[in-house]
Amino acid sequence: RSQSVSLDKNKASGAARQGDGSAASQIELASSRGNALSTLQASLRHHAPAVRASALRGIRDAVQSLSAFDASIGTTVLEANLPSLLPDMCRCWLDEDDDVRDLAVGLFGDVLGNLS
Repeated sequence: RSQSVSLDKNKASGAARQGDGSAASQIELASSRGNALSTLQASLRHHAPAVRASALRGIRDAVQSLSAFDASIGTTVLEANLPSLLPDMCRCWLDEDDDVRDLAVGLFGDVLGNLS
């Protein structure tokens, strides 16, 4: 089972120092409220725009929390979570709700900022 970023920074940091990216790549992003990425992604498919917008805010919070890590750890964690994150995020770019679209574009900017 994946661990959340907000709960186990020491394990990811130790794995990076040892040159073992496997532990860091097993860490699942989580918002500061403790919502796992998988839970937030499920909310992106909810029928209510307010729920989708809230989920995007939570994902953005999780992505922004990666700045607390060494850059290589944050990048490794983000890259490991991108395959599941991108399809849902891209779907939100075309959402009927303006707020959801704006939040999705902002999230994409944060993702790119963490990867560069």
